[in-house]
Amino acid sequence: MRIEIITNPRSGRGRGPARAAAIAAELVRRGHRPRIHAGRDRDDAARWAAAAAAAAGPDGRLVVVGGDGSLNAVLAGLPERDCPPLALCPLGTGNVLATDLGLTGDPLETVELIERGRVQPLDLGRVGSRRCFMVVGFGFDGELMKRLEQRRRGPMSKLAYLPLVWSTLRGWRPAPQRVVADGEDLGEFHLGFVSNVRHYGTPLLRLAAGARDDGCWELYLLERAHLIHGVRAALAAAVGGAHRSPLVTFRRVRRLEVTGDTPAQVQVDGDHHGATPLEFRVLPWRLPLLAPQP
Repeated sequence: MRIEIITNPRSGRGRGPARAAAIAAELVRRGHRPRIHAGRDRDDAARWAAAAAAAAGPDGRLVVVGGDGSLNAVLAGLPERDCPPLALCPLGTGNVLATDLGLTGDPLETVELIERGRVQPLDLGRVGSRRCFMVVGFGFDGELMKRLEQRRRGPMSKLAYLPLVWSTLRGWRPAPQRVVADGEDLGEFHLGFVSNVRHYGTPLLRLAAGARDDGCWELYLLERAHLIHGVRAALAAAVGGAHRSPLVTFRRVRRLEVTGDTPAQVQVDGDHHGATPLEFRVLPWRLPLLAPQP
């Protein structure tokens, strides 16, 4: 079985290459012949994905050693047909998808995933020309990612985010946006996001446990971004009921349009991605993601 591995040298505070080497060593011990590529940037990751998928073929395996951003970069180059199953070894800051799947990043666990994991099809989305797998948001989290992009100089711990979250809360001014979902005008909202994962940024904030391969993503909208409303919605999410909160407008959607007189900042899979107007759609193909056996 052909196994192609890409590692982000910056993920996990520089632990990516060592983690990839440990995975490769165990694969060699088991009789495989893996190849490792150290990614340089997003464009390089996309080129690697296209070449590695062609080399591995549908019976091979792709392995991403890195965080949510690393996986997003790889998505750009994957083929829609005959894409090899992909294993994720989480080594970033958020690791939202890995949390959903129960992955720890242990090298032996990753090797077991490569050899014996079950294929879990994962719906993908698109914003403009950019593919995504996790979340697209406008408003507060878009503003937060914009400020993070401006200040970030290297790897960050989760605790390092807290001062930035607080300063963004104090300085952010909502810009109402009109939201149209699958042709239905839902009205104006201060913030919102459409998601295909079951946690929002942290395992403490749980979302609806929707299917990952039903052709829909889950849309959450907050009409007013008052602090008390945000706290109440967060508390609902903490007990797994954000979609049931009367403060939250919830839909399962395939297409989304967001526009406003004043642009709102946008984030895609945890990276700043400009500002509204925003057009999102679920793609007609799914990523063959490897998940642990139940």
